[in-house]
Amino acid sequence: MIYTMTILDNVLDIANNFNISSNDRYIAYKLFEYCDEIEKMTLTEFLDKINISTSQFKKFYQNLNCNNYNALKKNITLWCQIRLEQLTTRCNWQNIIKTSNILINLTNYKSVEEFLDIKIIDDICYQIKKCNRVILYGSESMVSLTHDFQIDMRLLGKLVVRSSLNEDKAIFPNTDDFTCFFSLTGRIVNVLGESTRINITNSINKKLLITQNNSIITADYILRLNMKNEYYETYYIVLFYLDVIKTRYYYLYYKKECDK
Repeated sequence: MIYTMTILDNVLDIANNFNISSNDRYIAYKLFEYCDEIEKMTLTEFLDKINISTSQFKKFYQNLNCNNYNALKKNITLWCQIRLEQLTTRCNWQNIIKTSNILINLTNYKSVEEFLDIKIIDDICYQIKKCNRVILYGSESMVSLTHDFQIDMRLLGKLVVRSSLNEDKAIFPNTDDFTCFFSLTGRIVNVLGESTRINITNSINKKLLITQNNSIITADYILRLNMKNEYYETYYIVLFYLDVIKTRYYYLYYKKECDK
């Protein structure tokens, strides 16, 4: 079977790859950030906005098999439209409830209400709504699960970016950012150097922690996986919580705006 990726997937993969040139990663990051606006931008307007030369940008989009800027933005716009149509169809709260009744069996939670705490989810969505961007921190195996979440949230109007844990490539949060840590035990912060760890974990912005049970990270909101087995089942629950946040955000904010 042949699997194909959309240009949105390719751009995001480049933006999330901290092992390639910082220039390519920056261009990809900006393309992803403006993916829903690029249709209305001329080449000059876009280059002025991201402060990149024509030659640098041309080399980048040719590597994406686009012959020119118009082909690039047409392709990106098309897949944004397709993905958004799929997203609005898939954001179904009744399906979330049905799924929670199945997945709870992988956890130690006693009730669905405890497993799926709507108040916490709504509070998280509120913080996402009012923040400038969401920054993700965690091991590669955990944050790699957020790929679809990043794309879907961007199309719902919110930028979600992934940070490296390397000292020289980590993203430091601003006060208007919302940070999310993926760490089963909290030990992931020990990968960071002391100054970087302090800047990220002690920043005054709001924080979400997705963890197994207890953690050394202090956060404003905590989603506890509370797993019976800490193996591949963990990924199911993490993906489920991401889907819950996305779907709830869609109903609370995006759909309400569209219905006005």
